[in-house]
Amino acid sequence: MLETPSLIKVQDFISVRDLADKLNKTPAEIVKKLMELGTMATINQEIDFDTCEIICSLFEVKVEHELSEEQKIFEEIVDDESSIRRTLKDILSFEKYEVVEAVDGLDGIEKVKQQSFDVILLDIKMPRMDGIEAFEKIKALAPETPVIMISGHANIDTAVDAVKRGAFDFVSKPPDLNRLLITIRNAIDKKCLIHTTKQLQSKITNCKVPAMIGNSPAIAKVHETIDRVAPTDARVL
Repeated sequence: MLETPSLIKVQDFISVRDLADKLNKTPAEIVKKLMELGTMATINQEIDFDTCEIICSLFEVKVEHELSEEQKIFEEIVDDESSIRRTLKDILSFEKYEVVEAVDGLDGIEKVKQQSFDVILLDIKMPRMDGIEAFEKIKALAPETPVIMISGHANIDTAVDAVKRGAFDFVSKPPDLNRLLITIRNAIDKKCLIHTTKQLQSKITNCKVPAMIGNSPAIAKVHETIDRVAPTDARVL
């Protein structure tokens, strides 16, 4: 008989059958536990994370929340200093971000061509291609992806110039942890807001409003009122 694991990873929802597989139990055992909690379920029914956590606690198993691919936030770190990349990756991985490293501007651009990122951290001073040139090319490839510049004290003016060109913000080396995380979250929030706005605009554009049909005096009066009031901010009761 297989041993019960001490820890499993589960997304927002999981079927009774899949949970049984993870716990090395039979679906009937999971259904029985659910019934003891006052919940009727079938082996194919999905249960939420909180319920899953309760069931697992009855088997003395800890549960860790696992993000789906849609929920994961991907970040790219472009810096020629391996120590900086390693430090940033450790910090961001701890915060549950998916991190991809690039050793310089050219490498960073190639990775942007291969996949999309939610945020890009871009060093300014790098060999082969500096951060400003890399930034211009990245913005052309991924105009909606926020780019946060990483600058040494000697490159502050250059970082400010990059922000004027469209970079989201900049952080100084060595990065302050709180400022870095707040800046990243703000960048992600802005990207999400832009995406939501575009979706709403698309829905409005595609929404067809039926035209008023008829040429009676009453309809003509309505059209006249619309033409007179539409250019103003007046309320129509």
